[in-house]
Amino acid sequence: MIVQRLPVTLILAALALIFSGASILDEDPTTPLITALIIIQALSLIAAPHHPRISTGIYLTAFLSALLAGYSTGLELFLGVFLTTTIAATGHHLLAALITAIITLGGFYTPDEAHFTFDPIALMIFCTIIGFAYLLGIWIHRNHQQHLHAQRTQQTRHQQLTSLLHDTIAADLTSVIVQLETLAIITPQRHDELTHTAHTARTALDRIRQLLTTLNTHPNTESTTSLPIALGNTTKRLRNHGFTVTTTTQTHTPVTLPLHNTVLERFLSETATNIIKHATAHSPVTINSTSNEKGVTITITNHHNLTTTPVKDSTHLGLTSMSHTLHTLGGTLTTHSDDHQWITTSYLPLSRK
Repeated sequence: MIVQRLPVTLILAALALIFSGASILDEDPTTPLITALIIIQALSLIAAPHHPRISTGIYLTAFLSALLAGYSTGLELFLGVFLTTTIAATGHHLLAALITAIITLGGFYTPDEAHFTFDPIALMIFCTIIGFAYLLGIWIHRNHQQHLHAQRTQQTRHQQLTSLLHDTIAADLTSVIVQLETLAIITPQRHDELTHTAHTARTALDRIRQLLTTLNTHPNTESTTSLPIALGNTTKRLRNHGFTVTTTTQTHTPVTLPLHNTVLERFLSETATNIIKHATAHSPVTINSTSNEKGVTITITNHHNLTTTPVKDSTHLGLTSMSHTLHTLGGTLTTHSDDHQWITTSYLPLSRK
């Protein structure tokens, strides 16, 4: 939420420092107990955006404890005003109303005489201030909810349009594929050519589906793992399965786009799964990652891949879907296997021309 951003937290910390410090340094001396209670009120204000209920409970406890200890409220009363705005901005309107009522009554309570003293003008001014603070918090919360609703509406519209585009193209391509396969049967002399064309159309359809998945993966809805962390996780995973792993990185340009990090993490995960399933246990694995201003290249080599059956060259090693995803983003995936090793190399450009 808006109130949970770092700048807001810093502003609240500054306000807490100013008003709690001014109250402690007031001309009337304060006891260590009262000083501690004022500091607790200030700390509860700083924690309000992240823990509104806990913050409210701590603030009210410290506030009432100071009154019961015989302390008349001073400038730290404004901490409650700022707390009211913050709590209301988080959507906890009843908590904000509770704070408003308690600090209003507490501000006019005289501990020495143990009774409330209401000055009409002072009461009107303070009620105006606290009421404005409460309404400001509600306004912030409402604006934030409207912003979230607009984002959700835009994302839903985006998904609907991409799905409609996919359905339209998929229907046309499916019709073309059916016609090509029919022509291949009734035209034997052009069977190979028509079959190849139908296969190309199917490949295009698969890539469109991959692109739809990519477009519908909103970078702000899912957390992404950076490339160094993904490399570390893959290394740890392979070592936990008994492989001897050597990982080298040459990072000249960091990967910052969430989508790129997601694709590279998926490549590492799927390749590691292939190694765990099919490679010889305890065999060495080498992972080399390089990145520059043009793109990222990751090469994974598994040596001494001796299996019970002869290993033949493979063009995909079970990574066909991953290859399509990289191709959609302008990248490539190449694989090679023989009796001695598997080599899988992915390349992903950091910018597309």
